[in-house]
Amino acid sequence: PYRPFMPDEVDRGVHFWWRFNMTYGGGEMTDRGAHVIDLAELGLGKDDTGPVQFEAKGERSTGGVFDAFFNFSFTNTFADGVKLVGSTAEPRGLKFEGDNGWIFIHVHGGKLEASHPELTKEESAKDNKIKLGRSHGSQGHQRNFIDCVKNRETPFAAAEYAHRTATICHLNNIAMLTGRKLKWDPAKEQIAGDSEASAYLAPKMRKPWTL
Repeated sequence: PYRPFMPDEVDRGVHFWWRFNMTYGGGEMTDRGAHVIDLAELGLGKDDTGPVQFEAKGERSTGGVFDAFFNFSFTNTFADGVKLVGSTAEPRGLKFEGDNGWIFIHVHGGKLEASHPELTKEESAKDNKIKLGRSHGSQGHQRNFIDCVKNRETPFAAAEYAHRTATICHLNNIAMLTGRKLKWDPAKEQIAGDSEASAYLAPKMRKPWTL
């Protein structure tokens, strides 16, 4: 759909505010969500799948160019019952909650907090049953990607993982757009029994553009 051009000189229109128009971006849900939900998928060992149920609600701007959701909350449930619960509330980060405590990682800076301070100590992590792995050094993901090109291993930030993360973000937006709970098949990548919601899975393109 046609939208008026907003030059960079006007409120960083091109390189920032585009994300708050649902034609081009998904608001904070896809912006913040991409950084936080990605870590949740990694920590849960679910990089190759997704939740089976989506519930989300939020406020939406109805005037002007920007129409993305803000002040939202969501609950996504996986097939094994694990819940991914999020909102726009501060602080920005991710909390892993278990039977015996929790660990919180701040997205900006990577600072760790925990219900038991000893959980954040490197020496206490050596005996942990689950190890997520990480990209080391200042070169981080760039070095990891080059190494994987050479050794044919899967990088920490593989394209499939990014796809799964983006899918969760978009489905939460669709749940807010429809105002309904969604049933999702992560294997077939289809919404069950809701044709209106399913119509949001692909963009409506302006003629003559097609895919």
